Amino acid sequence: MKTTRGDAFMWKSVLSVATGDAAPAPLTSPALMSDATMPGRSPRLRPPALAGFAAAAVASGCFLLAGCSQAGADDADEDQQTTAVAASEQTAADSEDKSAEDKAAADRAEALRKAAVERNAGLPVRVEPVVASFGELQSNTTGTMEVKIHNTGDEPLTFARVTTSCSCTQGSIEHREIVPGDAAILTIRYDAGNINGYEMKRHFAWIEGGRRPVEIPVTVNITGGMERGATTAEPPGGPEVNATPRPARPSVRIEPPVVDAGFLRPEGTTQRTVKIHNTGEHPLRFTRVATDCSCAVGSVEDKEVAPGEHAEMIVTFTARPTVGPLKQTLRVFAAGSRVPVDVEVKAMVTNVINADPFYLNLLAGRTGSLELVATDDTPFRILSMDGEKPSSRAVESADRSATKHIVNWDLTDVADADLRQWFVVETDHPEMPVVDFRVIHPVVLGLGQVEHWTLSHDRLSLGWLNYGETIEREITLVNLRSDSLKDVVSRDGHFDIEIADRTMTPRGLRFTLRATVTAEPGTMIASPIVVRSDDPSYSSRIFIFGKVRDE
Repeated sequence: MKTTRGDAFMWKSVLSVATGDAAPAPLTSPALMSDATMPGRSPRLRPPALAGFAAAAVASGCFLLAGCSQAGADDADEDQQTTAVAASEQTAADSEDKSAEDKAAADRAEALRKAAVERNAGLPVRVEPVVASFGELQSNTTGTMEVKIHNTGDEPLTFARVTTSCSCTQGSIEHREIVPGDAAILTIRYDAGNINGYEMKRHFAWIEGGRRPVEIPVTVNITGGMERGATTAEPPGGPEVNATPRPARPSVRIEPPVVDAGFLRPEGTTQRTVKIHNTGEHPLRFTRVATDCSCAVGSVEDKEVAPGEHAEMIVTFTARPTVGPLKQTLRVFAAGSRVPVDVEVKAMVTNVINADPFYLNLLAGRTGSLELVATDDTPFRILSMDGEKPSSRAVESADRSATKHIVNWDLTDVADADLRQWFVVETDHPEMPVVDFRVIHPVVLGLGQVEHWTLSHDRLSLGWLNYGETIEREITLVNLRSDSLKDVVSRDGHFDIEIADRTMTPRGLRFTLRATVTAEPGTMIASPIVVRSDDPSYSSRIFIFGKVRDE
């Protein structure tokens, strides 16, 4: 059978659809383009349109060589010209759409920048850049960038921690005193998932003692992933390997793997040494250490570390006044790498008698047990529990000294209205006659606190006291911005109280509490001290625990 030029053209067109080979010009008409393509991405052929094209070809008889007339061949050039015009018009329309999309993106970025500036208004900082934009980021990869937070105020600043609106992004900030004119570096990491599209998250950098954080919007346009709402499917031949791998951390070994400072007294300090071994093939130089909390900071040797060698890092722990676990992650940065090495550190902040747990959780029930352990291995006895002599049921070892006791408590018969903020255990330990436990229950949580300030200490465990003895402790009313402190008084008369001095600081009002013991010898003290402001509706309570020695 003889074929004409038109027969050959249509045969090639239909065969291209059937085999998936590149089709001639008619197949590139706008009607066959995907109407769901992302901005800036190449248009894709839509399978239903291809199927319709093949069906039309079969219906017209053109799938058979003998079924095509010369008229079809004569129309081919005209079709190609029409398609070329349509393609040119579509290109112009795409260009206009792209311009509109670019303008919309620019307007969105400007609106986001203005909103961030407004949210940070009133804070003594300037953020550079205001919006942390990663631009395009390949799916299943990690990007990092740095943001500078400048101190534009008159006082030094210290950043306490960084929080984020999503686990897909993490931040770490330098913990050091930022003097006026200086800037802290916030390192932001974004882990792109396997999905396409624009994402906006937020980082919050908290100034130590501040009531609201510095807000940094984070934007990213993730490409190369799945369309939203699509389901995963493994391509032929197995899963694809992403062409853009996640940035590698420096190849190191941490010794010890977890830095454990053990027991640490409230407001106490201690140091530990960590070795960071270079297990890679190239020299390393560690440049800085970031942390989210002043309770654990690191200082690393500034030297070149050859493969097989190590650098030492000194970790300084500074415990807060409250007892409980201290856990932090130090992030060690090496020159040339934007991905840090994580070093886990921990300690248990406790008094000489460690309590586990260190609270009574009445939300879980009205009965429970506590373990008391002498961290100095000094045997001691349990003398009373909330003022009552313990029974053998409450404390099996009540009649003897031991370095460890199990205390069984029962508040079943105590009405909610009679609950107190603290549960007290009296001992004969030479350093700690009173062990206090915070009571967790909606009735007592937040008692004695006000929204205008936060107490740096809401309890003082003073141990053994002498009649007539005077003790001094520094207290800060965190976030109080004016000196509205009126006085401090003892609720039960166990102390004569006075304010020794007062100073306004960036954290709030700092004053020295001076207390002279007036309680009778032998008195066990769980004394509320009331902090009052000029406004009589605002007051806070500090509890002092201890015991006055017999004369």
